[in-house]
Amino acid sequence: MGMFSIGNYVMFSLDGAVGTVMETKDNHCLVAWEDRVCSWASFDLLRKISCAELIQLFTPK
Repeated sequence: MGMFSIGNYVMFSLDGAVGTVMETKDNHCLVAWEDRVCSWASFDLLRKISCAELIQLFTPK
């Protein structure tokens, strides 16, 4: 179960949105998303990403 921890950066598999885990409960994470919205997402739909990956995503090409 302890797959995600508060403060982890995550990516939502359905649309590629990224956010930060704020809380975990019953196989779900409360995520603060990049668009400033918070919502619960199932562990199955999230992928942990590193700080380096996050920086790469937001660095202009």
